[in-house]
Amino acid sequence: MLESELKAKLGMAAAFSCQHPLGVALFPGAFRPPHKAHFETVQYLASRPDVDEVVIIITSRSRQVPGTNLALAPSVAQQIWNIYLQGLDKVRLEVAPGSAVKHALGYFNRSRVGQRLFFCAGSKDLESDTGRFSRIRELSDHFDMVASVIPSPVTPLRGGATSIRAQLAKGEEGFEAFMEALPGHLTTEQSSQVWRICRQGLLPMTALAEERIRQLFQQEKLGHVVTIESAKSGKTDEVLKVGLESGEQIFVKTAHDTPKAAHWGNPTGLKPRRRVYVERTALKWLASQIPEEVEVPRVIKFDNATRTLVLTGVLLDGESLQQQMEKGRFDSEIASKIADFLAFCHRFSKPVPAFWGGEDADYDHWRTLLHLSTAALEDVSLPERIALCQSDLQRDSLRASRPGFFHLDFTPQNIRLNANGIGIIDFECCCSVGDSAFDLGCLLGHYWFWGMTTLSERACQNSVETMMDRYRRQVGDLDPKWVGRVYAFAGATVLRLSGLEKRQWFERRIKPRLLMWAQDQLDNHPSG
Repeated sequence: MLESELKAKLGMAAAFSCQHPLGVALFPGAFRPPHKAHFETVQYLASRPDVDEVVIIITSRSRQVPGTNLALAPSVAQQIWNIYLQGLDKVRLEVAPGSAVKHALGYFNRSRVGQRLFFCAGSKDLESDTGRFSRIRELSDHFDMVASVIPSPVTPLRGGATSIRAQLAKGEEGFEAFMEALPGHLTTEQSSQVWRICRQGLLPMTALAEERIRQLFQQEKLGHVVTIESAKSGKTDEVLKVGLESGEQIFVKTAHDTPKAAHWGNPTGLKPRRRVYVERTALKWLASQIPEEVEVPRVIKFDNATRTLVLTGVLLDGESLQQQMEKGRFDSEIASKIADFLAFCHRFSKPVPAFWGGEDADYDHWRTLLHLSTAALEDVSLPERIALCQSDLQRDSLRASRPGFFHLDFTPQNIRLNANGIGIIDFECCCSVGDSAFDLGCLLGHYWFWGMTTLSERACQNSVETMMDRYRRQVGDLDPKWVGRVYAFAGATVLRLSGLEKRQWFERRIKPRLLMWAQDQLDNHPSG
Protein backbone atom coordinates (compact mmCIF):
# COMPACT_ATOMS: atom_id res chain seq x y z
CA MET A 1 0.00 0.00 0.00
CA LEU A 2 1.35 3.42 -0.88
CA GLU A 3 2.33 5.66 2.03
CA SER A 4 -0.15 8.32 0.87
CA GLU A 5 -3.00 5.79 0.81
CA LEU A 6 -2.07 4.55 4.29
CA LYS A 7 -2.06 8.08 5.68
CA ALA A 8 -5.42 8.76 4.07
CA LYS A 9 -6.96 5.64 5.63
CA LEU A 10 -5.50 6.45 9.05
CA GLY A 11 -6.88 9.97 8.72
CA MET A 12 -10.33 8.64 7.87
CA ALA A 13 -10.22 6.27 10.85
CA ALA A 14 -9.23 9.12 13.15
CA ALA A 15 -12.02 11.31 11.79
CA PHE A 16 -14.52 8.47 12.23
CA SER A 17 -13.35 7.98 15.82
CA CYS A 18 -13.86 11.66 16.56
CA GLN A 19 -17.29 11.87 14.97
CA HIS A 20 -18.54 8.45 16.02
CA PRO A 21 -17.24 7.27 19.42
CA LEU A 22 -16.16 3.63 19.37
CA GLY A 23 -17.49 2.81 22.83
CA VAL A 24 -20.99 4.08 23.59
CA ALA A 25 -22.59 3.37 26.98
CA LEU A 26 -26.38 3.60 26.98
CA PHE A 27 -28.16 4.24 30.26
CA PRO A 28 -31.98 4.16 29.78
CA GLY A 29 -34.55 4.96 32.44
CA ALA A 30 -37.29 7.29 33.64
CA PHE A 31 -35.15 9.25 36.12
CA ARG A 32 -38.11 10.94 37.80
CA PRO A 33 -36.12 12.31 39.46
CA PRO A 34 -32.52 11.15 38.88
CA HIS A 35 -30.92 10.42 42.26
CA LYS A 36 -27.42 9.83 43.59
CA ALA A 37 -27.28 6.17 42.53
CA HIS A 38 -28.14 7.24 38.97
CA PHE A 39 -25.44 9.93 38.99
CA GLU A 40 -22.79 7.62 40.46
CA THR A 41 -23.58 5.09 37.74
CA VAL A 42 -23.04 7.73 35.05
CA GLN A 43 -19.76 8.77 36.71
CA TYR A 44 -18.61 5.15 36.62
CA LEU A 45 -19.55 4.74 32.96
CA ALA A 46 -17.76 7.97 32.00
CA SER A 47 -14.61 6.88 33.84
CA ARG A 48 -14.24 3.61 31.92
CA PRO A 49 -11.40 3.69 29.37
CA ASP A 50 -13.45 1.64 26.88
CA VAL A 51 -16.33 4.15 26.92
CA ASP A 52 -16.00 7.20 24.70
CA GLU A 53 -19.52 8.52 25.25
CA VAL A 54 -22.34 8.01 27.74
CA VAL A 55 -25.90 8.51 26.51
CA ILE A 56 -28.60 8.93 29.16
CA ILE A 57 -31.92 7.97 27.55
CA ILE A 58 -35.04 9.34 29.24
CA THR A 59 -38.37 7.64 28.63
CA SER A 60 -41.15 9.91 27.38
CA ARG A 61 -43.62 8.33 29.80
CA SER A 62 -44.49 10.39 32.83
CA ARG A 63 -44.01 8.90 36.27
CA GLN A 64 -46.78 8.88 38.84
CA VAL A 65 -46.41 10.10 42.41
CA PRO A 66 -47.54 7.19 44.63
CA GLY A 67 -51.03 7.56 46.06
CA THR A 68 -51.92 10.57 43.91
CA ASN A 69 -53.06 11.35 40.39
CA LEU A 70 -49.99 13.58 39.92
CA ALA A 71 -46.92 12.78 37.87
CA LEU A 72 -43.57 14.14 36.71
CA ALA A 73 -43.01 14.75 32.99
CA PRO A 74 -39.78 13.96 31.04
CA SER A 75 -38.79 17.65 31.10
CA VAL A 76 -38.24 17.33 34.87
CA ALA A 77 -35.59 14.66 34.33
CA GLN A 78 -33.91 16.73 31.60
CA GLN A 79 -33.65 19.85 33.77
CA ILE A 80 -32.21 17.94 36.72
CA TRP A 81 -29.68 15.97 34.67
CA ASN A 82 -28.44 19.26 33.20
CA ILE A 83 -27.66 20.40 36.75
CA TYR A 84 -25.93 17.13 37.67
CA LEU A 85 -23.82 16.85 34.51
CA GLN A 86 -22.02 20.18 34.62
CA GLY A 87 -18.37 19.34 33.90
CA LEU A 88 -18.98 15.84 32.49
CA ASP A 89 -18.18 16.33 28.80
CA LYS A 90 -18.56 12.70 27.74
CA VAL A 91 -22.25 12.57 28.68
CA ARG A 92 -25.31 13.67 26.71
CA LEU A 93 -29.11 13.33 27.05
CA GLU A 94 -31.73 11.92 24.72
CA VAL A 95 -35.50 11.73 25.24
CA ALA A 96 -37.00 8.57 23.75
CA PRO A 97 -40.29 8.87 21.86
CA GLY A 98 -41.57 5.94 23.91
CA SER A 99 -39.76 3.25 25.86
CA ALA A 100 -36.21 4.20 26.85
CA VAL A 101 -35.02 0.60 26.59
CA LYS A 102 -36.52 0.18 23.13
CA HIS A 103 -34.82 3.41 22.08
CA ALA A 104 -31.50 2.14 23.47
CA LEU A 105 -31.84 -1.13 21.57
CA GLY A 106 -32.47 0.95 18.46
CA TYR A 107 -28.78 1.89 18.56
CA PHE A 108 -28.09 -1.41 16.81
CA ASN A 109 -29.75 0.15 13.77
CA ARG A 110 -28.23 3.58 14.22
CA SER A 111 -24.61 2.63 14.99
CA ARG A 112 -21.71 2.52 12.58
CA VAL A 113 -19.29 -0.31 11.84
CA GLY A 114 -16.66 -0.52 14.55
CA GLN A 115 -18.74 0.90 17.35
CA ARG A 116 -19.20 -1.10 20.53
CA LEU A 117 -22.38 -0.75 22.57
CA PHE A 118 -22.63 -1.06 26.32
CA PHE A 119 -26.05 -1.28 27.93
CA CYS A 120 -26.03 -0.34 31.59
CA ALA A 121 -28.47 -2.20 33.82
CA GLY A 122 -29.18 -2.48 37.52
CA SER A 123 -29.32 -5.74 39.42
CA LYS A 124 -33.09 -6.16 38.95
CA ASP A 125 -32.73 -6.04 35.18
CA LEU A 126 -30.11 -8.80 35.26
CA GLU A 127 -31.91 -11.24 37.54
CA SER A 128 -33.28 -13.35 34.68
CA ASP A 129 -32.86 -13.97 30.97
CA THR A 130 -36.33 -12.53 30.40
CA GLY A 131 -35.40 -9.03 31.54
CA ARG A 132 -35.54 -5.92 29.44
CA PHE A 133 -32.02 -6.51 28.00
CA SER A 134 -32.60 -10.16 27.10
CA ARG A 135 -32.44 -9.46 23.34
CA ILE A 136 -28.94 -7.98 23.32
CA ARG A 137 -27.18 -11.22 22.38
CA GLU A 138 -29.71 -11.90 19.62
CA LEU A 139 -29.36 -8.37 18.22
CA SER A 140 -25.56 -8.51 18.46
CA ASP A 141 -25.51 -11.63 16.30
CA HIS A 142 -28.05 -10.22 13.86
CA PHE A 143 -26.19 -6.94 13.29
CA ASP A 144 -22.74 -8.51 13.70
CA MET A 145 -21.82 -5.98 16.38
CA VAL A 146 -20.05 -6.20 19.70
CA ALA A 147 -22.45 -5.36 22.51
CA SER A 148 -22.62 -6.21 26.19
CA VAL A 149 -24.39 -5.37 29.42
CA ILE A 150 -22.55 -3.42 32.09
CA PRO A 151 -23.94 -4.16 35.56
CA SER A 152 -24.12 -1.00 37.61
CA PRO A 153 -21.59 -1.24 40.45
CA VAL A 154 -23.56 1.27 42.53
CA THR A 155 -25.71 0.10 45.43
CA PRO A 156 -29.33 0.77 44.45
CA LEU A 157 -31.16 3.47 46.36
CA ARG A 158 -33.71 1.87 48.67
CA GLY A 159 -37.12 2.31 47.10
CA GLY A 160 -35.58 3.97 44.03
CA ALA A 161 -37.07 7.04 42.42
CA THR A 162 -40.55 5.92 43.49
CA SER A 163 -39.68 6.52 47.14
CA ILE A 164 -38.34 10.00 46.28
CA ARG A 165 -41.56 10.88 44.46
CA ALA A 166 -43.44 9.78 47.58
CA GLN A 167 -41.47 12.38 49.57
CA LEU A 168 -42.47 15.04 47.05
CA ALA A 169 -46.13 14.32 47.77
CA LYS A 170 -45.54 15.10 51.47
CA GLY A 171 -44.46 18.67 50.77
CA GLU A 172 -42.10 20.19 53.33
CA GLU A 173 -42.37 17.08 55.50
CA GLY A 174 -40.58 15.12 52.79
CA PHE A 175 -37.91 17.75 52.08
CA GLU A 176 -35.13 16.29 54.25
CA ALA A 177 -35.55 12.70 53.00
CA PHE A 178 -35.64 14.00 49.42
CA MET A 179 -32.38 15.89 49.88
CA GLU A 180 -30.62 12.81 51.26
CA ALA A 181 -31.29 11.00 47.98
CA LEU A 182 -29.53 13.61 45.81
CA PRO A 183 -25.88 13.41 44.64
CA GLY A 184 -23.35 14.61 47.19
CA HIS A 185 -21.48 16.95 44.82
CA LEU A 186 -24.38 19.40 44.55
CA THR A 187 -24.28 22.74 46.30
CA THR A 188 -27.07 23.70 48.69
CA GLU A 189 -28.52 25.98 46.04
CA GLN A 190 -28.41 23.25 43.38
CA SER A 191 -30.14 20.76 45.69
CA SER A 192 -32.84 23.32 46.47
CA GLN A 193 -33.22 23.97 42.74
CA VAL A 194 -33.80 20.26 42.14
CA TRP A 195 -36.51 20.27 44.83
CA ARG A 196 -38.21 23.29 43.26
CA ILE A 197 -38.10 21.74 39.77
CA CYS A 198 -39.80 18.61 41.07
CA ARG A 199 -42.41 20.39 43.17
CA GLN A 200 -43.30 22.76 40.34
CA GLY A 201 -43.28 19.87 37.88
CA LEU A 202 -46.02 17.94 39.69
CA LEU A 203 -48.91 17.94 37.25
CA PRO A 204 -52.19 16.00 37.04
CA MET A 205 -51.82 12.92 34.85
CA THR A 206 -54.81 14.21 32.88
CA ALA A 207 -52.88 17.35 31.93
CA LEU A 208 -49.81 15.34 30.93
CA ALA A 209 -51.91 13.09 28.70
CA GLU A 210 -53.86 15.93 27.09
CA GLU A 211 -51.30 16.96 24.46
CA ARG A 212 -50.68 13.35 23.45
CA ILE A 213 -54.42 12.71 23.08
CA ARG A 214 -54.94 15.84 20.99
CA GLN A 215 -52.11 14.74 18.68
CA LEU A 216 -53.61 11.27 18.35
CA PHE A 217 -57.07 12.60 17.48
CA GLN A 218 -55.55 14.97 14.93
CA GLN A 219 -53.30 12.35 13.31
CA GLU A 220 -56.05 9.73 13.09
CA LYS A 221 -58.73 12.27 12.07
CA LEU A 222 -60.97 11.23 14.97
CA GLY A 223 -62.50 14.68 15.31
CA HIS A 224 -61.61 18.15 16.53
CA VAL A 225 -61.03 18.07 20.29
CA VAL A 226 -62.72 20.83 22.26
CA THR A 227 -62.44 19.58 25.85
CA ILE A 228 -60.59 16.86 27.77
CA GLU A 229 -61.62 16.15 31.33
CA SER A 230 -61.63 13.32 33.80
CA ALA A 231 -64.67 11.07 33.64
CA LYS A 232 -64.15 10.42 37.33
CA SER A 233 -61.50 12.48 39.11
CA GLY A 234 -59.20 11.36 41.90
CA LYS A 235 -58.31 7.95 40.47
CA THR A 236 -54.69 7.11 39.67
CA ASP A 237 -55.77 5.62 36.32
CA GLU A 238 -58.32 8.19 35.22
CA VAL A 239 -60.64 7.58 32.30
CA LEU A 240 -60.70 10.73 30.19
CA LYS A 241 -63.80 12.15 28.54
CA VAL A 242 -63.07 13.92 25.26
CA GLY A 243 -65.61 16.40 23.92
CA LEU A 244 -65.54 16.88 20.14
CA GLU A 245 -66.62 19.87 18.11
CA SER A 246 -69.42 17.68 16.67
CA GLY A 247 -70.88 17.37 20.18
CA GLU A 248 -69.89 13.71 20.48
CA GLN A 249 -68.28 12.46 23.67
CA ILE A 250 -65.46 9.92 23.38
CA PHE A 251 -63.71 8.08 26.21
CA VAL A 252 -59.98 7.41 26.42
CA LYS A 253 -58.06 4.95 28.56
CA THR A 254 -54.30 5.08 28.50
CA ALA A 255 -51.60 3.06 30.21
CA HIS A 256 -48.80 5.12 28.69
CA ASP A 257 -47.87 6.87 31.94
CA THR A 258 -49.02 4.13 34.30
CA PRO A 259 -46.18 2.70 36.40
CA LYS A 260 -45.52 -0.92 35.58
CA ALA A 261 -47.33 -3.44 37.77
CA ALA A 262 -46.93 -7.15 37.09
CA HIS A 263 -50.44 -8.02 38.20
CA TRP A 264 -53.56 -6.79 39.94
CA GLY A 265 -53.26 -6.44 43.69
CA ASN A 266 -49.94 -4.61 43.63
CA PRO A 267 -49.39 -3.18 47.15
CA THR A 268 -49.27 0.36 45.75
CA GLY A 269 -52.64 -0.04 44.05
CA LEU A 270 -51.16 0.01 40.56
CA LYS A 271 -52.74 -1.88 37.69
CA PRO A 272 -50.96 -3.82 34.96
CA ARG A 273 -50.48 -1.93 31.71
CA ARG A 274 -51.78 -4.94 29.82
CA ARG A 275 -55.31 -4.11 30.98
CA VAL A 276 -55.89 -1.82 27.97
CA TYR A 277 -54.90 -4.63 25.59
CA VAL A 278 -57.26 -6.95 27.44
CA GLU A 279 -60.18 -4.54 27.16
CA ARG A 280 -59.52 -3.92 23.49
CA THR A 281 -59.43 -7.65 22.72
CA ALA A 282 -62.52 -8.34 24.82
CA LEU A 283 -64.58 -5.60 23.19
CA LYS A 284 -63.56 -6.59 19.66
CA TRP A 285 -64.48 -10.20 20.42
CA LEU A 286 -67.79 -9.24 22.02
CA ALA A 287 -68.75 -6.93 19.14
CA SER A 288 -69.91 -9.85 16.99
CA GLN A 289 -71.44 -11.79 19.86
CA ILE A 290 -73.30 -9.35 22.11
CA PRO A 291 -77.14 -9.37 22.14
CA GLU A 292 -78.73 -6.31 20.52
CA GLU A 293 -80.47 -5.24 23.73
CA VAL A 294 -77.11 -4.79 25.51
CA GLU A 295 -74.71 -1.97 24.60
CA VAL A 296 -70.97 -2.10 25.20
CA PRO A 297 -68.25 0.38 24.18
CA ARG A 298 -67.02 0.21 20.60
CA VAL A 299 -63.28 0.44 19.93
CA ILE A 300 -62.60 3.48 17.77
CA LYS A 301 -58.82 3.37 17.88
CA PHE A 302 -56.03 1.62 19.74
CA ASP A 303 -52.59 3.25 19.63
CA ASN A 304 -50.05 0.61 20.54
CA ALA A 305 -47.12 3.01 20.93
CA THR A 306 -48.81 4.89 23.78
CA ARG A 307 -51.14 2.10 24.99
CA THR A 308 -54.11 4.38 24.36
CA LEU A 309 -57.61 2.96 23.88
CA VAL A 310 -60.29 5.22 22.38
CA LEU A 311 -63.89 4.10 23.01
CA THR A 312 -67.43 5.22 22.32
CA GLY A 313 -69.62 6.19 25.25
CA VAL A 314 -72.42 3.91 26.48
CA LEU A 315 -75.97 5.14 27.17
CA LEU A 316 -74.78 8.66 27.91
CA ASP A 317 -78.39 9.81 28.23
CA GLY A 318 -78.94 7.45 31.17
CA GLU A 319 -77.35 6.81 34.55
CA SER A 320 -75.49 4.04 36.31
CA LEU A 321 -77.13 1.29 38.34
CA GLN A 322 -75.09 2.64 41.25
CA GLN A 323 -76.87 6.00 41.02
CA GLN A 324 -80.24 4.27 41.08
CA MET A 325 -79.32 2.11 44.06
CA GLU A 326 -78.12 5.12 46.05
CA LYS A 327 -81.64 6.52 45.63
CA GLY A 328 -83.18 3.28 46.87
CA ARG A 329 -84.50 2.31 43.42
CA PHE A 330 -84.49 -1.41 42.60
CA ASP A 331 -86.19 -2.46 39.37
CA SER A 332 -86.96 -6.15 38.76
CA GLU A 333 -87.12 -5.66 34.99
CA ILE A 334 -83.58 -4.30 35.00
CA ALA A 335 -82.52 -7.22 37.20
CA SER A 336 -83.86 -9.60 34.53
CA LYS A 337 -81.87 -7.90 31.77
CA ILE A 338 -78.71 -8.04 33.85
CA ALA A 339 -79.26 -11.76 34.53
CA ASP A 340 -79.72 -12.36 30.79
CA PHE A 341 -76.41 -10.65 30.02
CA LEU A 342 -74.49 -12.63 32.65
CA ALA A 343 -76.04 -15.90 31.53
CA PHE A 344 -75.11 -15.05 27.93
CA CYS A 345 -71.47 -14.46 28.97
CA HIS A 346 -71.12 -17.48 31.23
CA ARG A 347 -72.60 -20.07 28.86
CA PHE A 348 -70.61 -19.31 25.70
CA SER A 349 -70.48 -22.38 23.51
CA LYS A 350 -67.65 -20.97 21.39
CA PRO A 351 -64.13 -20.91 22.88
CA VAL A 352 -63.31 -17.60 24.55
CA PRO A 353 -59.80 -16.26 23.80
CA ALA A 354 -57.23 -16.11 26.58
CA PHE A 355 -57.05 -12.37 27.27
CA TRP A 356 -53.96 -12.29 29.51
CA GLY A 357 -51.50 -14.12 27.27
CA GLY A 358 -52.50 -17.76 27.58
CA GLU A 359 -54.61 -20.21 29.58
CA ASP A 360 -52.18 -20.28 32.52
CA ALA A 361 -51.96 -16.47 32.60
CA ASP A 362 -55.75 -16.17 32.56
CA TYR A 363 -56.06 -18.67 35.40
CA ASP A 364 -53.48 -16.76 37.47
CA HIS A 365 -55.36 -13.51 36.82
CA TRP A 366 -58.65 -15.08 37.92
CA ARG A 367 -57.04 -16.52 41.04
CA THR A 368 -55.55 -13.11 41.94
CA LEU A 369 -58.87 -11.26 41.64
CA LEU A 370 -60.64 -14.02 43.56
CA HIS A 371 -58.16 -13.64 46.40
CA LEU A 372 -58.47 -9.84 46.43
CA SER A 373 -62.27 -10.07 46.61
CA THR A 374 -62.37 -12.50 49.51
CA ALA A 375 -59.32 -11.47 51.55
CA ALA A 376 -60.02 -10.50 55.15
CA LEU A 377 -60.21 -6.75 55.76
CA GLU A 378 -57.82 -5.33 58.35
CA ASP A 379 -60.18 -2.56 59.45
CA VAL A 380 -63.22 -4.81 60.01
CA SER A 381 -63.14 -6.87 63.20
CA LEU A 382 -64.60 -10.31 62.45
CA PRO A 383 -64.67 -13.68 64.17
CA GLU A 384 -61.88 -16.04 63.16
CA ARG A 385 -64.39 -18.46 61.63
CA ILE A 386 -65.32 -15.85 59.00
CA ALA A 387 -61.73 -15.68 57.76
CA LEU A 388 -61.81 -19.47 57.48
CA CYS A 389 -65.10 -19.25 55.57
CA GLN A 390 -63.51 -16.83 53.10
CA SER A 391 -60.58 -19.21 52.66
CA ASP A 392 -63.01 -22.07 52.01
CA LEU A 393 -64.88 -19.91 49.50
CA GLN A 394 -61.67 -19.25 47.56
CA ARG A 395 -60.85 -22.96 47.47
CA ASP A 396 -64.33 -24.03 46.38
CA SER A 397 -64.55 -21.32 43.75
CA LEU A 398 -61.23 -22.35 42.23
CA ARG A 399 -62.48 -25.93 42.08
CA ALA A 400 -65.62 -24.72 40.28
CA SER A 401 -63.63 -22.69 37.72
CA ARG A 402 -64.50 -23.30 34.10
CA PRO A 403 -64.16 -21.63 30.69
CA GLY A 404 -66.47 -18.78 29.74
CA PHE A 405 -66.51 -15.01 29.55
CA PHE A 406 -66.22 -13.45 33.02
CA HIS A 407 -66.29 -9.70 33.63
CA LEU A 408 -64.75 -9.92 37.15
CA ASP A 409 -65.58 -6.28 37.92
CA PHE A 410 -69.35 -6.52 37.55
CA THR A 411 -70.33 -3.67 39.86
CA PRO A 412 -73.25 -1.21 39.67
CA GLN A 413 -70.84 1.53 38.57
CA ASN A 414 -70.11 -0.48 35.42
CA ILE A 415 -73.77 -1.06 34.51
CA ARG A 416 -75.52 1.80 32.73
CA LEU A 417 -79.26 2.18 32.20
CA ASN A 418 -81.70 4.17 30.13
CA ALA A 419 -85.29 3.74 29.03
CA ASN A 420 -84.32 1.38 26.21
CA GLY A 421 -81.94 -1.08 27.83
CA ILE A 422 -78.70 -1.67 29.69
CA GLY A 423 -75.07 -1.06 28.88
CA ILE A 424 -71.93 -2.62 30.34
CA ILE A 425 -68.55 -0.86 30.56
CA ASP A 426 -65.04 -1.40 31.94
CA PHE A 427 -63.86 -4.77 30.64
CA GLU A 428 -60.22 -4.40 31.70
CA CYS A 429 -60.49 -7.14 34.35
CA CYS A 430 -62.25 -9.74 32.19
CA CYS A 431 -61.02 -13.29 31.83
CA SER A 432 -61.66 -16.51 29.93
CA VAL A 433 -61.87 -18.58 33.11
CA GLY A 434 -63.80 -18.06 36.34
CA ASP A 435 -66.72 -19.08 38.51
CA SER A 436 -70.16 -17.84 37.43
CA ALA A 437 -71.06 -17.46 41.11
CA PHE A 438 -68.40 -14.73 41.40
CA ASP A 439 -69.81 -12.18 38.93
CA LEU A 440 -73.36 -12.68 40.17
CA GLY A 441 -72.51 -12.88 43.87
CA CYS A 442 -70.37 -9.74 43.89
CA LEU A 443 -73.15 -7.79 42.17
CA LEU A 444 -75.76 -9.07 44.63
CA GLY A 445 -73.51 -7.92 47.47
CA HIS A 446 -73.90 -4.39 46.13
CA TYR A 447 -77.67 -4.90 45.90
CA TRP A 448 -77.90 -5.89 49.56
CA PHE A 449 -75.49 -3.18 50.71
CA TRP A 450 -77.56 -0.44 49.12
CA GLY A 451 -80.88 -2.10 49.87
CA MET A 452 -80.14 -2.07 53.60
CA THR A 453 -78.38 1.31 53.54
CA THR A 454 -81.36 3.03 51.87
CA LEU A 455 -83.92 1.02 53.89
CA SER A 456 -85.29 -0.46 50.65
CA GLU A 457 -84.90 -4.12 51.56
CA ARG A 458 -88.24 -5.33 50.17
CA ALA A 459 -87.59 -3.88 46.69
CA CYS A 460 -84.01 -5.14 46.86
CA GLN A 461 -85.18 -8.65 47.80
CA ASN A 462 -87.63 -8.73 44.87
CA SER A 463 -84.89 -7.72 42.41
CA VAL A 464 -82.43 -10.26 43.83
CA GLU A 465 -84.94 -13.11 43.59
CA THR A 466 -85.84 -12.08 40.04
CA MET A 467 -82.18 -12.02 39.01
CA MET A 468 -81.40 -15.41 40.58
CA ASP A 469 -84.46 -17.12 39.06
CA ARG A 470 -83.89 -15.61 35.63
CA TYR A 471 -80.22 -16.57 35.60
CA ARG A 472 -80.89 -20.18 36.64
CA ARG A 473 -83.55 -20.58 33.95
CA GLN A 474 -81.18 -19.24 31.29
CA VAL A 475 -78.13 -21.28 32.30
CA GLY A 476 -79.80 -24.50 33.37
CA ASP A 477 -77.34 -27.00 34.80
CA LEU A 478 -75.54 -25.61 37.86
CA ASP A 479 -73.50 -27.43 40.48
CA PRO A 480 -75.24 -28.09 43.86
CA LYS A 481 -73.06 -25.62 45.77
CA TRP A 482 -73.50 -22.78 43.31
CA VAL A 483 -76.21 -20.93 45.26
CA GLY A 484 -74.15 -21.14 48.45
CA ARG A 485 -71.15 -19.60 46.69
CA VAL A 486 -73.28 -16.80 45.20
CA TYR A 487 -74.49 -15.70 48.62
CA ALA A 488 -71.05 -16.17 50.17
CA PHE A 489 -69.58 -13.85 47.53
CA ALA A 490 -72.40 -11.41 48.27
CA GLY A 491 -71.44 -11.55 51.95
CA ALA A 492 -67.74 -10.99 51.21
CA THR A 493 -68.66 -7.99 49.05
CA VAL A 494 -70.84 -6.49 51.79
CA LEU A 495 -67.95 -6.86 54.24
CA ARG A 496 -65.63 -5.02 51.88
CA LEU A 497 -68.11 -2.20 51.15
CA SER A 498 -68.91 -1.80 54.84
CA GLY A 499 -65.22 -1.41 55.62
CA LEU A 500 -64.93 1.43 53.11
CA GLU A 501 -67.90 3.47 54.41
CA LYS A 502 -66.87 5.78 57.29
CA ARG A 503 -69.85 8.11 57.82
CA GLN A 504 -70.94 8.23 61.46
CA TRP A 505 -74.65 7.58 60.89
CA PHE A 506 -73.73 4.54 58.79
CA GLU A 507 -71.30 3.21 61.41
CA ARG A 508 -73.94 3.56 64.12
CA ARG A 509 -77.20 2.53 62.42
CA ILE A 510 -76.46 0.45 59.31
CA LYS A 511 -73.08 -1.22 59.61
CA PRO A 512 -73.90 -3.65 62.47
CA ARG A 513 -76.85 -5.12 60.51
CA LEU A 514 -74.80 -5.40 57.33
CA LEU A 515 -71.95 -7.18 59.09
CA MET A 516 -74.35 -9.62 60.70
CA TRP A 517 -76.01 -10.34 57.34
CA ALA A 518 -72.64 -10.79 55.61
CA GLN A 519 -71.35 -13.17 58.26
CA ASP A 520 -74.52 -15.27 57.98
CA GLN A 521 -73.98 -15.66 54.22
CA LEU A 522 -70.39 -16.79 54.72
CA ASP A 523 -71.34 -19.07 57.64
CA ASN A 524 -73.99 -20.77 55.54
CA HIS A 525 -71.64 -21.46 52.65
CA PRO A 526 -71.32 -25.26 52.37
CA SER A 527 -67.62 -26.12 52.58
CA GLY A 528 -65.81 -29.18 51.33
